[in-house]
Amino acid sequence: MQNINHHLKTYAKIDHAALEGNYLAIRDYISRETPDCRIMCVVKADAYGHGAEGCVKRLASLGVRSYAVSCIEEARDVAAAAPKESDILILGYTPAEYAAELSRSGFIQTVYSEEYGRELSREAERAGCDVRVHIKVDTGMNRIGFIAAHKEACARSIVAVMDMPHIRTEGIFTHFACADSGTDEETEHQHELFCGVLDAMGERAKGLCVHCCNSAAAMRFSRFRHDMVRVGIILFGLAPDAEMRLPIGLSPVMTFTTTVIHVHDLHADDRISYGGTFTADRDMRIATLGVGYADGFLRAFSKGGKVLINGTEAPIVGRICMDQCMVDIGENEVHPGDAAIIFDSEGKNINELAKAADTICYELVCLVGKRVRRIAAEE
Repeated sequence: MQNINHHLKTYAKIDHAALEGNYLAIRDYISRETPDCRIMCVVKADAYGHGAEGCVKRLASLGVRSYAVSCIEEARDVAAAAPKESDILILGYTPAEYAAELSRSGFIQTVYSEEYGRELSREAERAGCDVRVHIKVDTGMNRIGFIAAHKEACARSIVAVMDMPHIRTEGIFTHFACADSGTDEETEHQHELFCGVLDAMGERAKGLCVHCCNSAAAMRFSRFRHDMVRVGIILFGLAPDAEMRLPIGLSPVMTFTTTVIHVHDLHADDRISYGGTFTADRDMRIATLGVGYADGFLRAFSKGGKVLINGTEAPIVGRICMDQCMVDIGENEVHPGDAAIIFDSEGKNINELAKAADTICYELVCLVGKRVRRIAAEE
């Protein structure tokens, strides 16, 4: 089968119809038991490598008006593609001196400490504006957030931020560390700590948008959904963990493809690639592919990774180079110009590659390089 985009050596096809189908399936599943629960679509890291602009536009066409990103730079990109009335939550740090832009753009900033709240309030006062915020509670990630383990002190600090001038507190949330692990105890403990803080806040917690479920928790813990869930990786058709059984069918949105650029013979005892780490134990047929670690095809894939050429698995041999790599094509009929599928539309090979690299599918889609052109499936 020839590469249908033969003018491109390597590309990622983005199936926005699959994204739409995934969102609708998630929405329907969430609404069955929690019809009043809203969905916030997490589109940080350029929509997990899928291209934020195209993904946000398709989600917006379905009525999505809530998005989450990591930083103000990502918020700007999403705002350019989303309807003006959309809510965009920045989950990470924004320097307080950006208070005026946060206010002008209507972005929602996460506040995760009393000190940061004071800085943001001070800068907002200088700019003569108000900043919308959500409060982050740390219940066990030990990353950022008001520490929930001491609920009374935590509640006092949060209320202190809520009382600061020019701070408009609209929501409060936490993040689960182990919701995709298949065991419930840690997630239940985190939720208990979170609810303890809400209880300690008393009347001050009322009216806030409460959310704590990520993709895995949204699928597994309907009782923890509260007012809103934040879904990310499942939007793109991938499970939070390769072993996690999802209750709904999803379709991977990205197909990552490269091209066979050369086919040659490798003789017994010949070595291949940098360091000569692979020595042929027999005569072999080798295909060189036009993809390397600069494209996000990790060197770690060399440890048992494969690609699919004409529907047949081709194991990687030798070290992956910056721009190229080599695979064993056996006796299969392979020619220069043939397509080699890295991430397939079934989602199987991405999990195999993640296993070979001892990582997760999140990392693999996010690391697909900038020089890899994203092509909408409908193009």
